[in-house]
Amino acid sequence: MDPTLQATQTGSLSKPFRAPRGGIAVALLARVLLFSTVVTLVVTTVQLMLSYQAEVSGLQSRFNETCGLSTVNSLRASLTECCACL
Repeated sequence: MDPTLQATQTGSLSKPFRAPRGGIAVALLARVLLFSTVVTLVVTTVQLMLSYQAEVSGLQSRFNETCGLSTVNSLRASLTECCACL
């Protein structure tokens, strides 16, 4: 008798070749859930990184704009005072 056929009939197949306790449906469900969880985590991480970078860029541009305006206003006031003294 073939050893593989005998192992199949006696139930002595090695663990990697056996169906899980709940059957193939449970194994498939577990793999689908694991895969979808990993994909969801990766996509969420990428979205958060892109959103964070966009927000930081917006804050930097507003900061540079505000600093530039305050410098211009300060220079304008100083020149006005200087010209008034002459």
